[in-house]
Amino acid sequence: MIIENYNMIYNNYCISYLSHNNEIPTILCLIRKNLEKSFPELKIFYAFNNRTAEFFSKQKNVINYDCLVENKNKFGCIFECKENLKIHPLLPLFNNLKINFEIDKDHLPKNNSKKCLLISKNTNMSLSEDKINKLKQYISIKGYEVIKDNELINYNNISCVAGLASAEIFLAAYKGLETFLVDEGYSKDIYNKIFPKNIIFNP
Repeated sequence: MIIENYNMIYNNYCISYLSHNNEIPTILCLIRKNLEKSFPELKIFYAFNNRTAEFFSKQKNVINYDCLVENKNKFGCIFECKENLKIHPLLPLFNNLKINFEIDKDHLPKNNSKKCLLISKNTNMSLSEDKINKLKQYISIKGYEVIKDNELINYNNISCVAGLASAEIFLAAYKGLETFLVDEGYSKDIYNKIFPKNIIFNP
């Protein structure tokens, strides 16, 4: 039980997300430094479903659902982020904490690629053919070659990610690639808080 050695249980703060959208755990991992800087007295844990926790196991203080249940009395607070078709699952957390969520970007070495990955669908929705064509035209005007969704993304071989909110577009923005988030769904507010200078594309 990984929490046994902490003497101050009330300083153990857990943010749980138990659904299957990898966008949410990705964002949480990106903002960890902001949380730790703003609340240095807290030991911050993330709890994900067992499969997601395994995928993010190399990240700091990530536990799975079974561990959360076993240790639930050892947290001073457990903040649950739940799926909601009206608002982004992380918006209540962001509104509750009221801190600066703009992150310091990492920067990949520049490459000569002019490829732009297009994200045409995510967990909640798909772009219409009309909006896909408008986005492709916009990307082409920017000088990029459009490539289709690809589960195995090598960020060293692309220079841009565009389309719907996803783990891929948040990671690309963090890595310093150019991104164009389509103004669809409810991720825009979160994206703006983390990457206020990035472009929101309204087809």
